[in-house]
Amino acid sequence: MKPKSSGPDLLILGLDGVPFSMLRDLAARGIMPHMQPLLAQGQARSISSSIPEVSSTAWTSFMTGTNPGVHGIFGFFEPAGETYALRFPNAASIRVPTLWHRLSRAGKRCLVLNMPQTYPAFPVNGVLVSGFVAPDLNRAVSPESLLPDLRALDYRVDVNAWLAREDQDQFVHDLFQVLETRTKTLRMLWERDSWDVIAAVFTGTDRLQHYLWHAVQDPAHPRHRQTLEFYTAVDRAIGECLDRIRDDTFVMIVSDHGFTGVAREVNLNAWFREQGILKISAGAKPSLENMDASSTAFALDPGRIYLNRADRFTRGWISPGIEYAQQRQEMKTRLESELRIRDASGNRLNPVEAVLLSEEVYAGPLAARAPDLIVQGAAGIDFKGSLAISEVARNDVLTGMHTREDAALVVLDPRGNQSIDAVTSLEDIAPLLLRAAGIDAPDG
Repeated sequence: MKPKSSGPDLLILGLDGVPFSMLRDLAARGIMPHMQPLLAQGQARSISSSIPEVSSTAWTSFMTGTNPGVHGIFGFFEPAGETYALRFPNAASIRVPTLWHRLSRAGKRCLVLNMPQTYPAFPVNGVLVSGFVAPDLNRAVSPESLLPDLRALDYRVDVNAWLAREDQDQFVHDLFQVLETRTKTLRMLWERDSWDVIAAVFTGTDRLQHYLWHAVQDPAHPRHRQTLEFYTAVDRAIGECLDRIRDDTFVMIVSDHGFTGVAREVNLNAWFREQGILKISAGAKPSLENMDASSTAFALDPGRIYLNRADRFTRGWISPGIEYAQQRQEMKTRLESELRIRDASGNRLNPVEAVLLSEEVYAGPLAARAPDLIVQGAAGIDFKGSLAISEVARNDVLTGMHTREDAALVVLDPRGNQSIDAVTSLEDIAPLLLRAAGIDAPDG
């Protein structure tokens, strides 16, 4: 057995957005060779993500073992309060302890690198470097004494995704560069201390798939080989981690959601405006804050519908009780029966797979903050909530989108103490990791 200094007891590696089906395929084809023995020797399965299946909500569900009605993160943006202004919920908005809090309080020494939804960085028993969205590196590092070392490495939290719209050669170069720096940073921090838990997330996979999904999937695409080389580079980083652990280290590979190709983007607010459901005050710039008080509803990404309720918004008109129930049911029915679009070839189709009521999805003390309805798209339908776009259906630069199903979970437990048989979603993972760390208390 390797010495304790080569630890840790738990190694958690996140592959943002990598579907389980694709992970198995890349391993089988030798593109990710270090994944082959993990899949062969460990436990592996496809699991479901959060609703909505966006990284801020999904990684928070992973970190807390709870649904948004408990932890409080319903998306990247949400209504700020009784006005129609939007706020960006960050780590300070999470209402229950995360894994890193609970492990730290149990005396576990933690190294957490690039974990989404941990900005601004909070103190842990060890080191935490926030993942996206983290606009200021000065506030993304705990302890702050690490900042000079990260700057010396030219550490960046995320790639410059805008490059994908302007110069895809530079975008791909940036992906590799950020991955290399991330790996160097992990190596540097790993060697500095003796860790009980090491967790690192590789987010470039998500960025690559959003903009170059077709290149990944299509062998004839001119960038196909280049994109596969990126997965091989991620796999090398995984292999370096595996080379450093002890023989009895508990290893987990996890992704926060699945992925698929975009057939069509559907802008719900554009449809709402066409139908008179959402109105902007005359002469005003399109924004929710300029929404006319007679509006019935508005949408936020991806597919979250908020009714203009009197008990929620200062200019809301829908009364609680019977009126609310009627308006919500009518909205659900209209979305299911009336929302129709044209695909890229001009064929008419129904983009809606299901419209869910909030109570069908969320439970807990914060469930009242949830959207009233959640629209789930048919295969390849990516629902948006922009007010700046007038087209209901279009195709943009994004070629890949998240799916709730097919998130990946791979566990190698040399001691044979933990089973993933009951793990079906991201919310089930935190209790598993706590048990693997020898912590049984439900709330840390």
